[in-house]
Amino acid sequence: MSDEVLQPVPEPLTGAGAVPRVLLVGVDGQDGGVRALVAAGDLARRNSLEVVVGHVHPLSDALTPGECVQGLRDDAELDLLLTAAAVLDPLGVPWRLALTTGDPVTGLQELAEQVQAELVVIGTHGRGGWCLLRRLLHGSVSSRLVHGEHRPVLVVPPPGR
Repeated sequence: MSDEVLQPVPEPLTGAGAVPRVLLVGVDGQDGGVRALVAAGDLARRNSLEVVVGHVHPLSDALTPGECVQGLRDDAELDLLLTAAAVLDPLGVPWRLALTTGDPVTGLQELAEQVQAELVVIGTHGRGGWCLLRRLLHGSVSSRLVHGEHRPVLVVPPPGR
């Protein structure tokens, strides 16, 4: 047995001026994002954290007509709201949605800063083919986030890994 003294987990702050403890979960509408959402919900429930469900849409307003971008954002927001509600509401954890556009890594880093996240949770796809080639050329979002983010990052692997 170790002589190390374990520190208790701090209680959630309450009252006026309290800053909620937050974790950011990056989702993309794919299976990896859903697995990350499930893991984030479990962590939030056990540690009294608020979940910010973050999504970075890669389309640029400069490259796509405004109506098209807005329509895609609306569709993505609705899909993410329904998925987040299905996963997080039964757990009873507080959550909110945060959407932005641009590079997924930069966007998630900026969202983490804005919400003062204690932890970033992200899933991996584990796909081959074109996605493998793209990851080799540009690096995966999870890998780039792990190496570029100063906060802790939890990467949720695909099943069987």
